[in-house]
Amino acid sequence: MKNRVRSVCSVLAGAVLGATVSAASASPLRITADVSGASHYFWRGYDLLGGAKLPVQPALTATAENGLSAGIWGSAALLDRGTTDAADEMDFTVSYSRPLVRGIEASAGGTYYYLPNNSIASTAELFASAAFVEIPFEPTLTAYYDTKWLDDSNAEADGWYFLAAASHSVSVGGFPVELSAGLGFAANSTFTGPQDLTLRAATTIPVGRATLTPFLSPILIFEDAVNSDAFGFCGGVSVSYAF
Repeated sequence: MKNRVRSVCSVLAGAVLGATVSAASASPLRITADVSGASHYFWRGYDLLGGAKLPVQPALTATAENGLSAGIWGSAALLDRGTTDAADEMDFTVSYSRPLVRGIEASAGGTYYYLPNNSIASTAELFASAAFVEIPFEPTLTAYYDTKWLDDSNAEADGWYFLAAASHSVSVGGFPVELSAGLGFAANSTFTGPQDLTLRAATTIPVGRATLTPFLSPILIFEDAVNSDAFGFCGGVSVSYAF
């Protein structure tokens, strides 16, 4: 099992490094590589690993000056590989962002969720968002449309997830702390209503050309279909490097 973990992480790391070198030498794209280590993997309130399984989550994102971006993100748990390898994941995202009118930035794109070790079929999701960048807390509204939502009977149907988010920066002991909150609302074949409230506090620490970001994230879950526990908590740290 340990060899499989190393294999997954090595493939992801190789993809990150190889794509970074290629893109950096061929174009003026902004390349950001990062890797996160966390206690849990919560996604919209779902505890995808069933507890503290220490997921490692590397990512690579390339962003052009015209607002077009492409990224790859992966996740593999370090513990209980016999059960958690089904949650191994690679996401491929393409998006485009631009100012819509003064004070509003719009984005749209899609994500393909690839689950190599899971009998559940991989799926694609489309999204569109609007960020209000000139008002307090910079609220953002995002709509996600899943083309292959699976309901309780494992039947395929479409599904919507709407996210209202806001953030605010404060200074604590001379360190910048980014506070954010996101309220999710679902409309799919399983249920319709408020799904989760995800809070997050993070600070950034420069380490040479890299950035260290410790974070804490309490989560409130409103639907038993998402998680039978009404409360979740995740903590971790990420390291990012921009080229």
